[in-house]
Amino acid sequence: MIPSRLIILLDELAGDEGRPLTPGPYRIAAGGTQTAGATTGTVQGRVLQALGPLKEATAEQFRQANTRSLAIARTETSFLDNRAKYLMHLTARDRGEMLSHEWVASSLQSPPTGRTRASHVQADGQVVPIGQSFSVGSANLLHPGDKSTGALGEFINCRCSLRGRRLQRDLQDGLIDQETFDRLEFGEDPA
Repeated sequence: MIPSRLIILLDELAGDEGRPLTPGPYRIAAGGTQTAGATTGTVQGRVLQALGPLKEATAEQFRQANTRSLAIARTETSFLDNRAKYLMHLTARDRGEMLSHEWVASSLQSPPTGRTRASHVQADGQVVPIGQSFSVGSANLLHPGDKSTGALGEFINCRCSLRGRRLQRDLQDGLIDQETFDRLEFGEDPA
């Protein structure tokens, strides 16, 4: 036998004061008792019913956590990859091997996904001297994934990349003249 006080307590915990736990249309008087068989199944059903939204909310939280962790991993990987390229380009510039680099939007990489921000598509193909910033949206970024400006909308989930340009290409595109190219090509000081 289950004391009616326990049934009342379970009702209160479930937040349904005034509605009986048992399937009947009656409420047990304060001094009465209820058999365990009739109440146990009803309590289990109510508990499972109450846990349903909690289960769904927990599953949604795990989905959100998974999405967030993927975004963080993608953001950090892009930052590290492009930062390493940027530092290599600085070294190449100091050795006179390279003077500029180019922003490559992820929309033009293989396979295209259609998820690239409009500002990154507009920045695609932008060439700047090594050490200067790319103009991307309203931010000035040293490389894709650059977090130094704090422009969250430009670096979170960025999948763009940085590509170095060789002196021959800079000469062909008119970014350097033949005299500068010859000096650099023959190992003379680029200044």
